[in-house]
Amino acid sequence: MKDKRTIQGQWFLFGDNQPAAVGVLKFDPDTGLTLDVQRHRVPNLAQAVGGAGFQSPPIVRGVDAHGKAVTLFGCIVTKSDSTAALDDYKIAVSCAMVGAHYSHFNDASFSDVRTCYSILDAWLTRSSIAMLPQNAGLPAFQQQLQPDVTIALPNGTTVRITMSLNSRTSNSSVILGQSQYVHFIIPNAMPLRRLTDDYVSRFGKLLSFLSRIDVVVDQIVFPQRGAMRGEVEFLCAVPGSGKIKRTLDNPAGLVPYQEIATQLPDLVVNWFNYYEEMEAILNLYFTAIAQSDIPVNSIRIANPG
Repeated sequence: MKDKRTIQGQWFLFGDNQPAAVGVLKFDPDTGLTLDVQRHRVPNLAQAVGGAGFQSPPIVRGVDAHGKAVTLFGCIVTKSDSTAALDDYKIAVSCAMVGAHYSHFNDASFSDVRTCYSILDAWLTRSSIAMLPQNAGLPAFQQQLQPDVTIALPNGTTVRITMSLNSRTSNSSVILGQSQYVHFIIPNAMPLRRLTDDYVSRFGKLLSFLSRIDVVVDQIVFPQRGAMRGEVEFLCAVPGSGKIKRTLDNPAGLVPYQEIATQLPDLVVNWFNYYEEMEAILNLYFTAIAQSDIPVNSIRIANPG
């Protein structure tokens, strides 16, 4: 959810069996989602007058330009304009699922979630770049994956800190990149809201506690298997994420990954085991430091009402 994007598509505002309207879904991590959509129709002045009072259904399904399913939740018309042959609507959207259609928000249940956090790469300090022995005096490098950190929670959930690699080439350079994320594999599927509350958010608070800086969720993706292959991505506003720090400058109280690497699995297990018992104290702690001169430690993830 870190990057702005637009999704051009067709949107079934008037029912799945009615002609689709065309429009653009715009996503900004700081401000959220808006849908600008237009419906062309046979010229009719009476329809133009009636169209101004259109109310969007709370859930709108659509497809992007490549045919991928998109579901929008919490939809409210904020502006409408109609002429004799065209209806134009601006719709505020609470959140979106890209990659699947749902009839209700609670229908979105998963047992597998991949999450990127704003500070994870900087805190882990694990580089995929390795230097090779020089050949004819010229330096050489290779890119290789770092081993996964796999943690088994007592309830059967697997927490895996893993890495993906990427590269870009141009006429004058090769840019190698990496991205590290946390992969939660749950024994039984659970609704999205509970999954984010019980796992995504709690792990983010642990990162914030250890790094001593504000942490936000940059991406939430649900890998799909079986009949629904592919991925479903969750989009929602995370106010302030555009200004969030993604580097570490040794803030006071920082607990570096390298100092606790061997103890991290036990630390994660204990964090999840005792989180509910300690939640009131942790909330008080995060609230206190947020209102003082101590650096803020919190995670923000939006949920639709």
